[in-house]
Amino acid sequence: NVTLHKLAVSASLRPVRTPYITHLKCFKWGWKVICVVCVVTAKWNGKVEPVLSENGNVIGRKITMDDFPKEGEMKEFDDIYTLSASVSDKSGRKKQQTMTFSVNRHGSTYDMSSLDNLLGKYVREPIDVTIVEINPNKLKNQKVTIFRNEVSQVLNEGTDYTVECEGGNGKWYSYTYKIKRSNFETNGVYRISVFSTDAADNISENNLESKDNEVYFGIDNEAPKIIVANLESKKAYAESSKDIVFTVNDNIKVKEVILYIDGSNKPEYRWIGDELDNILNNDGEFHYLMAGNISKARSLKIVCNDEAGNSGSENITDFYITTNVGVRLLHNKVAVGGAIGGLVAIVGAIIAIFRKKRNS
Repeated sequence: NVTLHKLAVSASLRPVRTPYITHLKCFKWGWKVICVVCVVTAKWNGKVEPVLSENGNVIGRKITMDDFPKEGEMKEFDDIYTLSASVSDKSGRKKQQTMTFSVNRHGSTYDMSSLDNLLGKYVREPIDVTIVEINPNKLKNQKVTIFRNEVSQVLNEGTDYTVECEGGNGKWYSYTYKIKRSNFETNGVYRISVFSTDAADNISENNLESKDNEVYFGIDNEAPKIIVANLESKKAYAESSKDIVFTVNDNIKVKEVILYIDGSNKPEYRWIGDELDNILNNDGEFHYLMAGNISKARSLKIVCNDEAGNSGSENITDFYITTNVGVRLLHNKVAVGGAIGGLVAIVGAIIAIFRKKRNS
C-alpha cells in the first residue's frame, strides 16, 4: 500500500495554503515491495521530474521530497502539480496512488496579448478591453478600477464589465475580464487596475512593479489646434524677414509639427522628437524666421499631427514681407485706401481754395 501524507505549511512555502506533499510511506500487505517510483508532473510547464526510483526492501521507509525553491527565487515553480507514487513486487503486481497540489507564492499572472495594438498607444475610437488573469488557485475579492487622467472610478461587474471563469479540478483558474468600451468614451489617458486575492492569500494587481503588466492608453478623437500669433492673411509687413510665432494644442500628445511655405508640398521644417518635446514642455512657442523682400504674395501652412492620428492645420495666404514701400502700398488695402482717401482730401481742399479765390 502507498500512503501520501499532506503536511502543514512550511516557512519556505509561505503563504501557500493548498496542501502539498513531502512524505511517502510504503506498507507491506502480504507481498514484498521491491520497487518504488515517484514522479511529479507540472500542469502549466508540462515538466516531469523524477523524485525517487529505488529497488530493494523499502517497506516502512519514509521518503522526503526536495523542497521547491524559496519565495522570490523562481516564479516559474508556481504551478499545479500531480505527485504519482507506485510500488511493485516480485510477482509484478503494482499499486499506484496520485495526488494533486498547488504551489502558489507569487499570485496571479496576466495575459495581455489581445491588447498589443492598444497598450501604450493613442487611438481615436474606444474599444472593448480584454484582460486574462491566471492563477493556480481560485480568486476572491476581485476589483477593476479605471483611471482617466488620474481620476479613479471603480467599475461595477455586470454593468461596466463581465468576468468569465474557467479551470479548477486540477487545472489553473483563468479569469477573463471584458471591460466595455463605453467606459472609455471621453478623451483622456487611461490606466486599468485589476486587483484580486487568491485562496493562498496572495495579493495581486497588474500594476504592481513585480507584475510588470500595466495597462495604459489614450483616447483622442479631436484634431490639434494651431494659433499663429503675429501673421494674418492679406496683410503686408514692413520687415526684411519675419519671426513667425505660433502655438499648438492637443488633448493628449503631439506627434509632429510641419511647416510649408509658398504652396510647396515639400516640408520647409518639421519639429519632432526631443526638439518638439522641449518646446511643448517649456513656453510652447514655435518660431520660424521667414525671409522677406519678395515681391510676390506669400503663403504659409502649418500642420500638426497627434499620436492618435488626428490632424489639424492652419493656412495663411496672400501676405507680404518686404521693406519695399511700393509693394506694401500696392498690396496693403488699408494703406492704399488711406492713401487714396488722403489724396482725395488734398485735391478737394485745393479745388475749394481755388474756387474761393476766383469768386473773390
